[in-house]
Amino acid sequence: MLHQRARACGLWVSLGLLACVSRVSTSPVAQLARPSYDTSDLSHIALERATSETLSEDILDARDDCSDGLQISTSLGQIAGASVADGRAQRFTLPYAQPPVGSLRFANPQNIVSFGTASSVYDASNLPPRCYQYGEDVRGGTEPSEDCLYSIVYKPANAKNGDKLPVLVWVHGGSGIGGGATNAGLDGSNLAASQNVIVVVLQYRLGLFGWLQTSALVDESNGGTPNGTKVSGNMAFRDVVSALQQLQSVARSFGGDPKLVTLIGQSSGAQLIRSLLTLPIAAPLFQRAILISDTEDYGPATQAQSDTLGEYALKALGCTDLACARAKDKDDILNVSYDTYSTVPLADGSIAGGTPWRPTLGKYLPSGIEVGKGFPKPVILSTVANEAGNVAGSLFEPSTLNPGQNLSAQGSIITLRQGNAPLPIGQALNLIFNQNRGVLATNIAAYSPGSPSSLPVPSAGADDAPRKLFEEIATDGLWRCATQRNARTLASNSQGKGIWLEQHNIGARYPSNEDVDYCEAAGIVCHEDDIYLIFGTTPSPNDAQQKASSEIQARYSAFARTGNPNVIGKTTWTQVGKGNDIDLLVYDDQGTSSAQKGQRTSACNSKDAWGFRVKFDWQIYSY
Repeated sequence: MLHQRARACGLWVSLGLLACVSRVSTSPVAQLARPSYDTSDLSHIALERATSETLSEDILDARDDCSDGLQISTSLGQIAGASVADGRAQRFTLPYAQPPVGSLRFANPQNIVSFGTASSVYDASNLPPRCYQYGEDVRGGTEPSEDCLYSIVYKPANAKNGDKLPVLVWVHGGSGIGGGATNAGLDGSNLAASQNVIVVVLQYRLGLFGWLQTSALVDESNGGTPNGTKVSGNMAFRDVVSALQQLQSVARSFGGDPKLVTLIGQSSGAQLIRSLLTLPIAAPLFQRAILISDTEDYGPATQAQSDTLGEYALKALGCTDLACARAKDKDDILNVSYDTYSTVPLADGSIAGGTPWRPTLGKYLPSGIEVGKGFPKPVILSTVANEAGNVAGSLFEPSTLNPGQNLSAQGSIITLRQGNAPLPIGQALNLIFNQNRGVLATNIAAYSPGSPSSLPVPSAGADDAPRKLFEEIATDGLWRCATQRNARTLASNSQGKGIWLEQHNIGARYPSNEDVDYCEAAGIVCHEDDIYLIFGTTPSPNDAQQKASSEIQARYSAFARTGNPNVIGKTTWTQVGKGNDIDLLVYDDQGTSSAQKGQRTSACNSKDAWGFRVKFDWQIYSY
């Protein structure tokens, strides 16, 4: 039953979303002028992108309208952007690699030579297409295309070369199969203008387009060449590195400082950044990191896990070699991507259901932060109060306790929406935790009635008590406790670099959580509900949301400038200590921050807790 639903809809566990996806063909976005070209030879694409012979009349008109400041000179050529945020900021859309199509499909990202020719100005004013995925997304965004390797740069209107402003680089989430730089709320113009920072929002290839590999087709050292017979693996991960490398050469042109780069990502985007903390080639490309709602239960993938996904996909495509896969229609590859994503984790318990495609260990990525490896940098780790709320609300019906019933992790029942099937909470948790870890988690004392760390035992008829307990356990295991564990590990190996932990108990409902009854309840803050606050893009914010958003932006910008998120006049945010000390900053539902000592200690930091009694996924599979 779940297998059928997952095949049809896609199990978006790390995003907290179980939503049916419309399988429709999509066309590349019409907004961007593109030359026609022979896809067997793309060596000239970088120069053809912006020549006057191939630009549409609309874009030529827009170029003529560019005012002072909207046209700037970079190391890769002249570009013209757009004025946004009522003139307070400017936006530039930059290709950071050649379109990964034709002979470049499944290849490593190929650097562009120039944004244009010596006599042309590249039109950077239009938003880019999202990387190829199903066209309908509750998060919104431009139409998808394979030609998608772009960064969007937002700068304050008066920023100029030499200002040395800090640079915040956002890496979007989407479980490695969806998302993009134009999703709801990711407009960086308000953040750039209000905090006097440069904001960059980048994209990377998704699904099989970015992660295809098998044991027979992968060669980390020599694969990934145009029209080659081998892939290098980690192509999407390499895309992010390629974007950061280009940023090093152009940041000054926008008024940014390439030595003050802070990466900030949400969900699977944060997972990519977590792996960048241990990637040797990325060490000089950024100075700090902010991990938002990272499912830190999962570590990097192993070669065997990524090979299993690729072998299933290649067979589904009817291929045995890379040339065959490269020649397939993009919609065939897309359909197989979603089928692989939905099917393989259900058949192979070693593969994460929420983010089966993720950075893969090997020569390129030798290890992860979970085992104390990496390059010490200041890091902020953040979660929201009810990370698993969308999972609880999408999978299960609302439930109440009848008179005489007590809430029990072992005995209480919740009902699957699909088929109206009743399940004990432990079995329900097994849908998202492999190796029977859901049932094992119900034996943690923190989830027993009366535990000071657990939810209060609801009275008879209390609203949604079983679903709330499911959500609490899932949030602890996938996010909160796993994040604590990694925060302590980072602090122990920080070499004096600060590690900070926070929780947002206030949010603004994100489109993915609209019409999800659990997430619509008062006081619930689900996965992705902090995105609007971070960017300052909340539609019609109330006073509490505005207050929290202003402080979050100020702290993140201070962190980008100095490596310390403390600001004058606000609560002192203490670093995570070595060993068992957990200090964190908490935003309450009124938008007020306060310091908190400890976070769910009995569930997260005892011998009867996650990581001890119940192993994290990475403890079982990654190392």
